[in-house]
Amino acid sequence: KIELFSSMGIKENGIDLDPQEIDSTPIVKFSIVELNKLAQLYYPKMAIIQLQKKISKLKIAIEKAERWPKFEIQFGLGFRNTGLKGFDKFEENFEETNWEIAASGFFRITFPIYSGGAVSAKIDAAINEYNKIVYQERDILLNLQKQIRIDFRK
Repeated sequence: KIELFSSMGIKENGIDLDPQEIDSTPIVKFSIVELNKLAQLYYPKMAIIQLQKKISKLKIAIEKAERWPKFEIQFGLGFRNTGLKGFDKFEENFEETNWEIAASGFFRITFPIYSGGAVSAKIDAAINEYNKIVYQERDILLNLQKQIRIDFRK
């Protein structure tokens, strides 16, 4: 029961199965094209490879973004001591009258001037990984279609 639900991709919801004796199995009334479409939709390896393909596209976009300038903004809000005393009057440093609210902020812009080819190499590596995943997807799809054709003849 657990193997059946896991192979179907269903979480066990307390469903009870009552197996029955069947004299003959029904004939599948789908064409090879329809079976291929169903297999592409529900075959777990296809779903995994398609997610890997999306992730790989995002990696390419991230690596390409390294060419552009980066702009950072930071803001801070806190308290500042306006009358810092020495060691002889150390307790006065903590009096409320010595503190005031202080705000600060800054921004920074960094320009990638020279990367020594590192950015281009990272982009090329990300594209290479994407191409590998595309070939894996094609291989899985061809093997899936071949298996459907073999099983369809039976």
